[in-house]
This record gives sequence, C-alpha cells and structure tokens, in this order.
Amino acid sequence: MNKIVSFFILILVCSCSDKKEHIANILSMNSIDIKTNRINKDEVIARGAFPFEMIDSLFFLFNGDPSSGALVLCESNASELGHFLQKGNGFGECITPGYIGHCNDTIYVSERSRTRRMTYLLSNHNDSLQYKCLEDVSPKMNSEFYYQICRLQSGLFVGARLFGKEHLFTLLDESLDTLTTFARVPIDIEENANNKLAPFIGHLCIDDNTVYYASNDFSYMAAYDILSEKEIKPVFERMYISPIIQKSANGISLDKYKHLLGFGDIRVYQNYIFATYIGKPDITMDQENDTSALVPTHLLVFNKDGVLDLAKFLESIDVEIISTGGTFKYLKEDHLCLPNPRCIY
Repeated sequence: MNKIVSFFILILVCSCSDKKEHIANILSMNSIDIKTNRINKDEVIARGAFPFEMIDSLFFLFNGDPSSGALVLCESNASELGHFLQKGNGFGECITPGYIGHCNDTIYVSERSRTRRMTYLLSNHNDSLQYKCLEDVSPKMNSEFYYQICRLQSGLFVGARLFGKEHLFTLLDESLDTLTTFARVPIDIEENANNKLAPFIGHLCIDDNTVYYASNDFSYMAAYDILSEKEIKPVFERMYISPIIQKSANGISLDKYKHLLGFGDIRVYQNYIFATYIGKPDITMDQENDTSALVPTHLLVFNKDGVLDLAKFLESIDVEIISTGGTFKYLKEDHLCLPNPRCIY
C-alpha cells in the first residue's frame, strides 16, 4: 500500500444537454493537482484497497486483516487501535464482512458470501475498543446474492444485484427479505442475444433515504429517492458516455479498445457527489503491462442532479481525502484540506 497516486480535481465550465455530458473531453482540460500530507508514520498493512469507512473519529479498514473483519485506526495519526468483528461462522462472526452503514453507536455489517445482516453496538473509551453483536439475521424467504448492501435512514436496505437482472437494485426489509426491485438496466439488449457485456457492478452510497450509484464498467451514474416501501422516485439517471459495443459470431461484448471504463468509487458530501473516474479502455492494462493502469486518477465533482459542478464547490467547502493505494475512499468536513488534504497510504 505504499504506492502514491495523485488525484486531479477538474475545473471546467461546460455546456451539455440534460441527458449527456462528455466526460472524456473533460480529462484533457485544466485541473488542480491535489497535494497530500501523509499523517501515519507506519504503513497500514492490508491485503489490497478494501472498503475504508470512517465512523465517528475512527477509520475502519474492512477485511484488511486476515484474522478479523476490520482493522480500526485512530483519526489523528492512523495508529492501530484494535480489531472489529471476529472471523468465523458463529453468532456475530463473519467470513467476508461488508460494511452496510451505521447509526450513532450502532454498526451494520453484511456477510458477502451469503445474504445475512449483523448489528453491533460499538464503544470506544480511552482508546479501548469494545463491541457486542445485538442481531444476526437472515432472510426468511429465499434470497439472491448482492455484491453490496446499504442501509437507509428509514431502516430499510438496498441490495445491489449481480448478473442477468432486469433491475439493478432490490429494496429489502430489516430481515433482508425482498420488498421490490427498481432501476432498470440502462442498456437494451436484443432478446436471446448472446450477451457478454460486463454486468452493471458499481458502488453505492447513501444520503439519508437517497441511494447513489456509479458503475464501474460504464460511464453511468444514477440516484433514487426511497420515499416508502412502495414509492421510489428517480432523481437522475445519466449515461455520460455511450458504451461502445461490438457484435460478432460469439455474441455482444464491450469493445476493449474503444469503450471507456467508468467510475471507481462514489461519495456524497453536503450538496455534492464525488466520484473517481477511470476513463480508459480495458486494453490499457495489457498495453502498459501494469495492473495499476486502470486505477482511477481523476476525482470528479457533481451536484446532486448528476451535473458536473466543481467550480461552485471549490468556493464553498473543504474536504479530507483518504487514499489507499491511490483509491479515493472518504470525505470529511472537519479539516481544511485543499490544496493540502490529509491522506493515509
């Protein structure tokens, strides 16, 4: 995790239609190089850039330690405070934990290998970390696999679906049983076509009862207001760059030479959406013979309607950016961070 990759915040004034913005043209325009100050003395040892979440004044590096669910670090200097969640198959234990969300001193975690939710009560007194599992629940009915689950402020959950699904997401109750599905896949494929397109895997983040989504393989972003169990309202659905699809005797697939990959991560802060953007074709990794060639190196800022809106953002707020191996992970309002954000590597 000692590889440092600079991010670029892009400043622009662009004219665009309501339906499409050409991000590809933006990457060649003027930008700000974000300078970073390292705050941790020792490297944080972890197996890859796993989810890095901040809960109150603690950083949780989920799945960063092979023997526990999360490595917990102090905010001030990124020193190790302890471990959270035991690995195992018993009550309150987990093999592949996924962070769902938190509310005050309560943390919600899912089991990635199967649909299961656990609730923990967390306390930190004098740098002594303690936690207790309050709930360990599974759906009462048969459930599908979700690559990510997030908790809404209402107490409902959203599951991100994987392969061969008409809708991208499922609205779930407190037991993770299905209430309804929503958000149609934004690419029309001929019926019975041999579809080899990448699934719409991406990243979700929650702001109150609004779910925001950014696709990894497509330049696509969307947001939905979850008003109730039966009422879901689209805020926006934007394909910023049309996918380049090739057809052959073997089926339909993305053009690895021309199709540009999409977003690496997404976060919401105040009135803005932050998303890292790849903007390179899949062949780049082979051409450069470098596994990190497709790591996102640009940070785009949008308003909550999905419109690029960085110039106004720079005049109004400051952010803290935490990076693991060059992957943008978190924004925090308490520190003056531009042009010198605090970063952990």
